[in-house]
Amino acid sequence: MSGEALRIAVIGAGKRAQIGYVKHFAYVQPKAVLAAVADPNPENCQLCLKYAGENVAENVGIYTDWQELLAKETSLDGVIIATPNVLHYKPAIACIELGVPAIALEKPLASSPEECRDITQLARRKNVRILLGFVLRETPFYKKIKELIVSNAIGNIISVQADELVGINTTIVMFRSTWRRYTNLSGGSLLEKCSHDMDLLNWLTQSRPISLNSFGGRRIFQPNPALPDHCFDCPVKQSCMYAETKPIDAPDMANACIFNIESDVVDHQSVQIAYENGVVANFLMNFNAGHKSSSRSISIVGVKGRIWGRLDANQLYHLDYMSGKLSEYNFTNVHSGHHGGDVRHVESFLRSITGDASKDTSNAYDGYLSAMMCFAANRSMAEHKQIHFIYPGNDEILLS
Repeated sequence: MSGEALRIAVIGAGKRAQIGYVKHFAYVQPKAVLAAVADPNPENCQLCLKYAGENVAENVGIYTDWQELLAKETSLDGVIIATPNVLHYKPAIACIELGVPAIALEKPLASSPEECRDITQLARRKNVRILLGFVLRETPFYKKIKELIVSNAIGNIISVQADELVGINTTIVMFRSTWRRYTNLSGGSLLEKCSHDMDLLNWLTQSRPISLNSFGGRRIFQPNPALPDHCFDCPVKQSCMYAETKPIDAPDMANACIFNIESDVVDHQSVQIAYENGVVANFLMNFNAGHKSSSRSISIVGVKGRIWGRLDANQLYHLDYMSGKLSEYNFTNVHSGHHGGDVRHVESFLRSITGDASKDTSNAYDGYLSAMMCFAANRSMAEHKQIHFIYPGNDEILLS
C-alpha cells in the first residue's frame, strides 16, 4: 500500500460526509481518494465529489443504493458511514461481514441497545476497526484536558460538571431537521447531540458508569396555538431568533415554526452519573441557549487541583491547589469543524487503516457504552428511577 492512495467509500453523502470527512482528504496523510459514494439523493453524491476536489478516484463509483456499492466495489480500504442514525446498523454490519479493514461510523453507534451490541461484538470477532465519530476527542481543547489528567496534574478526580448549552444554529438543525426531531429516527436529543459528551466523560474519567439518574423534558419548543405554522405569517417573527433560518439538511423547512413543527424530542435534560472509580459527574443539555456564551463547558475537580474551560472560547485553565499557580491555555489551531476535531479525526481514520491509529481514538465499544448511557438516561427520565449498568463480559452492557 506504500505510495498508493487509500480507496475510501462513503455511504450517506449528506453535509456531515461532505464537510466533515471528504473535504479534509486534501489536508491529511496518508493520502486518500474518494473511490465510491452512495446516497439516495444524487445531488448529495455530486456535492461529495465536489468537496473531495482532486482527491477523487479516476473511475469513482456513484450509487443510489449502498448495497450495490458494496457488491461492486471490492477493493476498498475503508468506508465512511454517515447516514441518519436509524440507518447506521445495516451498512455497518454488511461492511464488517465483508471484512472492510476500517469503518468510520458517525455517532451514535446505532439507535438501539441491541444494534449497538451486535455491531460491537461482530467487529471484535471479525477484527474490523471501527472509529466512532467522536471528533471532540481530537480537539486541542479536550486533548489538553486529557493530557493534564493523565499527567496527574489534578490528582484523582472527585467530580465533573459538563454542560452543552446549544446555540441557535444547532437548535434549528435539531428541531427543523427532516429526521433529527423524531425519536424513532434519531434516538432522541441526548443520543443525537450528546453521545459526544457521554463519551468524553468516560474518556476523561477513565472509568465506566455504574448508575445514573436523569431528568428533563420539553418546556421550550411546545406547540403554541397563538402562532401560525409558518414564519412568513407570524406577527412576532421580528423578535423570534429562530424565524426563517435554514437547517443545513432541510432548507425547505426554513419557514416552519420551530414551536409548532411536528417533533417529539426533548429540549433539556440533565444526567447524574456515578462511576466505578468513585467519580461523580453531572451533565446538562439545554437547547435555546442563543448567546455567544453558549457552548460546551467543563469543570473537573481533583484532589490536587482543578481544570475548567469553555470550548467555544478555546481557553482552558488549570489551578494547582498547593502552589496556587493558575495556568491558562489558548488554542488557535482550530481551522476545521468541531473546533479542529474534524480534520484530525479524518487523519486518525486513515492512519487506523495503515496500523498507525492513536490510542486516544474511539472504537465500537466506546460508542456502545456512550449510547447505552443515553438509552439509560432516557429510561430514567421516563420511569423516574435510577438505572444501573451491568457488565457481564463479551462486550455486552445491560441495564437494570
